Amino acid sequence: MSVTLGRLAAPALSGLLLLSAAGTALAQDAPLRAALVTAHRFGDQGPMDAFAAGLDRCASELGFETTKLESVDPAGYEDDVRALAAAGYDLVLTTFPPMTLATTTVAQEFPDQAFRAIYQFINMPGEEPLANVSSTEYHGNDVGYILGVIAGHLSQSGHVGSVQGSDDPALNASVNAWAQGVLSVNPEASVEFGIAGSYEDPAKGKEIALAMASRGVDVISTEAAKTQLGVIEGAKESGILVQGDVADNAAIYPEGYVGYVGLDYSTDVFLACKELADGTFSGGTHTVLDLSTGTYTVPWDVIDAWAAVQTFTDADTAAAAIAAGRAAEAAILDGSLVVPFDASTPDAASLTGGIAVHEPWARAVADVATPGAAYLQLINHGGSDDALLSASSPAAGAVEIHETSPDASGMMAMHPVERIELPAGATVALEPGGYHVMLIDLVGPLVEGTVIPLTLTFEHAPAVTVDVQVVSVTGEPMPSMDHSGHHEHHAEPSPSAAG
Repeated sequence: MSVTLGRLAAPALSGLLLLSAAGTALAQDAPLRAALVTAHRFGDQGPMDAFAAGLDRCASELGFETTKLESVDPAGYEDDVRALAAAGYDLVLTTFPPMTLATTTVAQEFPDQAFRAIYQFINMPGEEPLANVSSTEYHGNDVGYILGVIAGHLSQSGHVGSVQGSDDPALNASVNAWAQGVLSVNPEASVEFGIAGSYEDPAKGKEIALAMASRGVDVISTEAAKTQLGVIEGAKESGILVQGDVADNAAIYPEGYVGYVGLDYSTDVFLACKELADGTFSGGTHTVLDLSTGTYTVPWDVIDAWAAVQTFTDADTAAAAIAAGRAAEAAILDGSLVVPFDASTPDAASLTGGIAVHEPWARAVADVATPGAAYLQLINHGGSDDALLSASSPAAGAVEIHETSPDASGMMAMHPVERIELPAGATVALEPGGYHVMLIDLVGPLVEGTVIPLTLTFEHAPAVTVDVQVVSVTGEPMPSMDHSGHHEHHAEPSPSAAG
């Protein structure tokens, strides 16, 4: 029997599941029971649906009684995991790093029940192992690199982009490796990175994809669960190429979908059930799953199918791109090519030694007679000092760099500045109460939820155009907001920057 539940209050959930447990207790030879708790909603045509499919196999092939629960509110993670454990489930499966604290807390309260922490970092070296928790970690950087090699060969503009759901270490490593794959083919390539801040927002994914395409990006990689569906639609609408997340979505855009990160999440769920049923559950352990273990694959059949119907490039270029990807795969598997696992936040400037722009945002402004202000962080990855000299935006008639500082009377006042110094290796924040970019003579209101382009001009580094996210009048940016950092820098990549 399989049951799927939406988000419920913990007492209600606990009561419902206890009734279910009592009912099965009446049956002779009661089956083992497994519950899957996902941090995102089902229907993503990606990881969540794969987890669900794995649990369905537990029911159909191993006779488990199963329950699926969407626990999409972080405040409710611990209550939901605890309710399932209290209901007597023999195995509770939790998903992704945000659920780690809930998993470890509840697992210690229920030491006689098994927990599978999927894509989480528990029982790591130097830590006291939890004997009833088995955690798994996914390293997709090898496949990311291979897809990057293919993208590097196919890009005609030399300008590519990546959209991921959040600033997650494992995703970062895959995206960084993808960028390195691109640069291994074309060291002069320009790479953009976008973080949607959600795995369930196709509209946001499409918005970022369309913005990238408008700036000349012609190949986009995406790892963003349901958000990727919007990225694919944006790529299709723009007539550019896209490489997807962990599911085959070629049917949406067969002539432009150049493969995806092949990963069978369902196997992890099924094997946890099988280990429990066989009495071999590996509690107290942490396992890395990657290309070498067969957990990750390159879907060459999907890529070959694209080559047969695509009109983006000539047949010889498509064939050469695929051949280069296969050669990279062979080199990784025989050990002659090692792709580093770089979990740092993807940053185009760190690849090229330029200026990075993080967290660009502005507050909403309804009255166009009122100036707006944009805020952001500037990171100088170069080896020499630089300076921000000016800014411009089609959203305003005039754009000036300002600073809020004490005047002669000691009162805080805003005044324009000619430059903001950016020492080598330094991070300089443009934030309320300090430096900021003034948007004067607004063309239209700054509406919450929209983005406006802003071009920054530096003394030495090439100009950078970013998408500034407009937030509420009283708000500030979310930590995982889009870090697009759209850098048009064509320098040699730093040898230490890798995925």
